[in-house]
Amino acid sequence: MQLTFNNKSHLCNKFLAPISRISDMAILTIEDGKIYSINKTADNNIVLLARCGDVAAGDAARVNLNIPDVKKFIKAFDVITDENISVTLNSNNVEYRSPQIKFKFHLLEDGIIAPAGLNLQKIEKFEYDVHFRVSTAQLSSVLRSSTFITESNKIYFYTEDGRVCCELTDKSRHNLDSFTNQLADRYNGNEIIKPMPFAFDVVRSISTLKATEVDFHINTSRGILCVDVEDGDYQLKYISTAMVA
Repeated sequence: MQLTFNNKSHLCNKFLAPISRISDMAILTIEDGKIYSINKTADNNIVLLARCGDVAAGDAARVNLNIPDVKKFIKAFDVITDENISVTLNSNNVEYRSPQIKFKFHLLEDGIIAPAGLNLQKIEKFEYDVHFRVSTAQLSSVLRSSTFITESNKIYFYTEDGRVCCELTDKSRHNLDSFTNQLADRYNGNEIIKPMPFAFDVVRSISTLKATEVDFHINTSRGILCVDVEDGDYQLKYISTAMVA
């Protein structure tokens, strides 16, 4: 079976690289001209749904690629100089051939990589009562401030005077330094009066992306954070549950 990718660099940088920061292994599902993957961190704090409409899989209705090492998969694609590429999906490997380069990247059998255990339709339908947009420049500023707060992996979100603020600290510990920053000058939805803590790794993950702005959504009653990143045909959805305050 032939798999065709329209833009190899975008596939690696906008789809595979974010996945590699969440999980070493991944199941890539190709269906109806799109490719998606749902993965979670080892501690289950962050789930990433990554999607793009940048692939064709011949006449197959649905194909799963069980990738044993996402970073190595990216390196294999990096040696290809063309942007529009076709690879052959064999029974246990992905094969590429050109006059200059040949390689085979072996895949795992179905069932070896445990699925994330989340339903795609449920993820899409989940509702949030707070929404705000944050520039990646502002997120980079927050990331730089994290070098000052080295003993905590928590970021607290709250609203104040119509703005959204964040605080890096750990309120469950005594005598710990803190750093507070404004994230957005406006928001839609409910107030967040009591600061809600989430894993700072979410900010670390999205601060490296090239999108100009990202959408933050919070379900305050269930303590769920969702960050949407859109860049052309590529969509990333990071989901995290609130940590103990």
